[in-house]
Amino acid sequence: MLLWLLSLVTAEVLVLTKDNIDSQLAEHENLFVKFFAPWCGHCKRLAPTWEEMSNEFTVMPVCEIDCTAETELCAKYGVSGYPTIKLLQSSGAVIDYDGGREKDEMMTWAEAMLKPALVEYDSADDARAKGEASGKSTYYVLEGPILKDIHEDFFAPLKGKHFFGFVKGVEEKLYAIRDGVRIDFKGKFDRHSVQKFLRQNRHSFFPELGTDNFQELLQTPGHNLTFLAIDPSKHDTIRRYISEFAKKLMLSENDPNKFVTDKYTLSYLDGVRWAQFVETFNGIKTEDLPQLIIYDVLNGPKKYYTAPISEDNIVGDITNFLRKHKAGALQPSYIDKEDKERAEAAKKAGKAEAEYVPSGVGATDRIVAYFNDLLTTNFPLFVATCLIGTCIILSLIVACCCTGKKTKAKKPVAKKSGSPSAGRSPKSDKKKKGANATKEQSQ
Repeated sequence: MLLWLLSLVTAEVLVLTKDNIDSQLAEHENLFVKFFAPWCGHCKRLAPTWEEMSNEFTVMPVCEIDCTAETELCAKYGVSGYPTIKLLQSSGAVIDYDGGREKDEMMTWAEAMLKPALVEYDSADDARAKGEASGKSTYYVLEGPILKDIHEDFFAPLKGKHFFGFVKGVEEKLYAIRDGVRIDFKGKFDRHSVQKFLRQNRHSFFPELGTDNFQELLQTPGHNLTFLAIDPSKHDTIRRYISEFAKKLMLSENDPNKFVTDKYTLSYLDGVRWAQFVETFNGIKTEDLPQLIIYDVLNGPKKYYTAPISEDNIVGDITNFLRKHKAGALQPSYIDKEDKERAEAAKKAGKAEAEYVPSGVGATDRIVAYFNDLLTTNFPLFVATCLIGTCIILSLIVACCCTGKKTKAKKPVAKKSGSPSAGRSPKSDKKKKGANATKEQSQ
């Protein structure tokens, strides 16, 4: 009977506020937190999964913070979009989660965060065997005389996403096994160099694009995300061919097409499963596949470029298309209508998009545009800006009222004089009228 009653008890998502977050961290040490806004569509879709996870996950509390009510708290943790998921630790550490939104993915990641990044093995063969069994396309092996705390710190950012094995050895060396190919680390053994090596080799040579790696691939420094949308049932030969091509380029030093992997993050996408997403690019249909798409949204206007790929000239089509893009010889398409209109107007004016300011756009329009952008991208900062602006306006109003009060002038006593003009005192100064108008921009 007791077991039956216990089965009816379900954990609820723990709501965090500025008043209870410190005590909850002290009690539990680790909190898995979703930062959200009630109006956010993505947050609403994640809510049922988050609720399910709170009932199943026993490793740490599953929590949430409403950023419309807790603006200061969300600003403290650097939240700029919704939903944002972080693991908060009583030590003060804050670990960002940027993986997929499946329940099992999130629970596996959170649990892995509590384990050491590096696991020690008796031999390199044991470490590699465990790495192969992990199912990861890339895994890492570190050899050295002793496992130091500094090593753990180096590997921490990718903990939970990749396998890391440590083996005692005479000299310190690090290598990645990427799609079965060993790649040795040749730089200086410092934090920056090691983490750069880890980032460069964290994915397969030609990874499948999905919710678990989209942001990572999109934000690869100095690279444009470029993906091949395919029908897996028809184009697997093309996928395997490009995978070998990408591997060859990455391992080569002098290939004339080396720029492809130096400047572009190559991946492929299931264009049937993600048909709705693919269709946003110039209306591409499944029957139009395969299509190569350059997705350039990190710098300036959100642009993209598309090109069909022929099975008869796979490498030629890809390299020619990317070479033209690199040279600025391709005409972009725009995700947002406003960006497209701005680009067309800039072209007519003979100016670069970044330098072009449409005629008629004055200070008022710029302020309204700024607040609109702030409202959609950084709600806590939007609220803080509005509060500061309101305080400034109220201060000006109070100052104007104080200085605008009437000050009565005392009549001077007239001195008797023989002068005909000295028998009258001058009239008091006329009342001065002033008005300070304060205008608010509404949007």
